[in-house]
Amino acid sequence: MTFYALFGDDFRLGVTYKGADPYFNVLTCICLFFFGLEVLLSSIAINDYFLSLYFWLDLLSTITLIADITWIWDQLLGQNDYIINDA
Repeated sequence: MTFYALFGDDFRLGVTYKGADPYFNVLTCICLFFFGLEVLLSSIAINDYFLSLYFWLDLLSTITLIADITWIWDQLLGQNDYIINDA
């Protein structure tokens, strides 16, 4: 999952076509879920993890996956498919 989180979106942009985006969005959502679960369970199980430097690093890297989900990113940028297709 870490390999996908690091290189999956670059692979999507460089090698695949627009019709493959929903499949990559599903994979990214799965990674987002499991990385979030890891942060939650680590906060419970590891002493002094919560609010430590490693907690913030893990949380920040997990949150950045949101930018790889195309339908969320397009909404944040205010882009719609019909506008992009007309261009």
